[in-house]
Amino acid sequence: MAEFLSARLVLGTLTLLSIAGGTASAQTPTSPVPVSDRVIATRVVVPTESAVTNPAPTEHGIPEYLAQKDAPYLVLTRPIPKSKQTYDLYLIQTRDEILVPMAVRKPNGNGPFPAILLGSGNGGGSFMRLDSIMYRLEPMIDRMVARGYVVAYGNYRAMVMQGFNDHDGRSHRIYDMMSGGPRVINSEAALDSDDYISMIQQLQVLPFVKGDAVGSIGVSHSGELITEAAMFTTWAAAVNSEGANWELSKVDLMRAPHEGRNLMLEEKNLDDVKSLMDKDATVARIKRIKTPILHMGRPKDELSGLFRVMYDWSKEAGLDSEWVEFDHPRHGYAFLYRKPDGSFQPDPIEEQAFASWMNYMDKHLKGTGQAATK
Repeated sequence: MAEFLSARLVLGTLTLLSIAGGTASAQTPTSPVPVSDRVIATRVVVPTESAVTNPAPTEHGIPEYLAQKDAPYLVLTRPIPKSKQTYDLYLIQTRDEILVPMAVRKPNGNGPFPAILLGSGNGGGSFMRLDSIMYRLEPMIDRMVARGYVVAYGNYRAMVMQGFNDHDGRSHRIYDMMSGGPRVINSEAALDSDDYISMIQQLQVLPFVKGDAVGSIGVSHSGELITEAAMFTTWAAAVNSEGANWELSKVDLMRAPHEGRNLMLEEKNLDDVKSLMDKDATVARIKRIKTPILHMGRPKDELSGLFRVMYDWSKEAGLDSEWVEFDHPRHGYAFLYRKPDGSFQPDPIEEQAFASWMNYMDKHLKGTGQAATK
C-alpha cells in the first residue's frame, strides 16, 4: 500500500450563526466527554495508486480534479468515549485536496451494506467533535448498525455566508496567471457543500458499502447541504429534517424578520415567507435534484414556514418528495441523543420520528419500508 505524503488537513472551526441552525442552536444539551489521544489502529488507503503517482488528466492543458473513487484517505480507529466500542475516523480527500473528517461504524462482516450519512448543523469542532457525537448518538447508531446499516457522521468546513449564492456552482481549475509555471488555482473557494458531495461519493465507493444504497439525513444546516449537494451528485435517498434552506432559496435577509439573532420564517406567516424567497431561482435549483427527499417539519420552529415551502415547491418542481412533521419542543428531534447524565431515554415523539425516517431509508435502501405519512 503506497504512502500518501502530501495531504493537508484543513478543518473549519467557525460557530454557525443561529439563522443557519434554526431554533435553539444547541440542539440537545451536551454532557462533558473526556478527550482521548488514543489511536488503536491507523491505515492509509490509496484505491488507485496510478491516479496519485501519474500526471493528472488534463482538459485544455489544465489538470482535472481527482475522482473520489481514486482519492487516497486515512483511517484511524479510535475508542468511543465512555464506551467499550470503537469507531473509524476517516480523513477523506475533498475536491480541493484537503482532508475532512467522517466517523464510520459498520456491521460485522464484509458487506456490502447500505449506508446512511448523518449530519446536524456542523461547521465547527474539527475531528474531535466526532468523539462527542459518536458517544452522544451511540445508542441510536447501535440500533442502525443492528438493522444492517453502515452509519457515518460527517463534519465539514465552516459555512461561507452566501458563498453558495455567490457562484451558484462548483469551482473549476484555472491557470495561475500571477506566478506562472505549472500551478493551477481554483476559480472559487470550496464550500461545505463540496465537502458533503465528497462524503457521499466516498461512501458510495467504500468496499463494504452498497454503492447504490447510500442515504443521508441532515438536520438544520445539514439539511440545506443535502439540497445543495444534490444539485451536483445523486444518491439513493435523503431526509431534510428542519432544513434551514434560507440560502438555497435566496431568502432576502435584509427584509426578513428577526427576534434577536433568530430568523423568523414561521408557517403562520406563509405568504410573507414566500415573499422573501426567490421562487424562480429556488425551483430552478430543485429541478436539478434527482435524489428523493423526505422533508421533516416542526410546527413551532421559527423556520417552520421555510420547511413547508421547500417541500411544496419541491413537489411543484416534480421532485420525488414526501412530508412528515412532529410537534416536539427540541430542534433536531429526529436524532436520539443521550441525556446529559449519559442515560438514553427517547420520548415517544422522538421514537416516532426516528421510526419514520428509518422506515423511509428502509424503503429506498432496502426496498422494505413504506411511504411516509403525508
